[in-house]
Amino acid sequence: MTKHYRSEREKSGEGVKEGKDFVYSFFIFDLSSNLIVAYGYSLKREAYEMALEALRDLGVEVDSLRADKYYKSTLDNFSDSEVYLIPKSNATIKGGKRWREMVLRFMRNPLEYLEEYFKRERAESLISSIKRHYMLRL
Repeated sequence: MTKHYRSEREKSGEGVKEGKDFVYSFFIFDLSSNLIVAYGYSLKREAYEMALEALRDLGVEVDSLRADKYYKSTLDNFSDSEVYLIPKSNATIKGGKRWREMVLRFMRNPLEYLEEYFKRERAESLISSIKRHYMLRL
């Protein structure tokens, strides 16, 4: 790829146009085994939906999920799961019941919440490893 998505987003603000400059990917991991359960990738931002479809096709039940602040919609897609997000800096407690519950969990016990949230770092490390391995083969 010719550009780094995060750098481009930071230069231009939140919005970055979809297109050939980026490949979007979304991985769902089992943290106990470090295995990829489902993934999606696309030249458009549909990677998340592709991963969710693969998860549904497999019949996998998700106990908990950690995602970044851009995936607030995970609250709706994983209604029976504990979802851990770090809200955007301008987030409010306004929103649906699950959003309020999650923000209140964060406010009541931030250390415990952050310990759970940062389990996603294991997944980030694995993604980084996969990318480095792939780039070495190019």
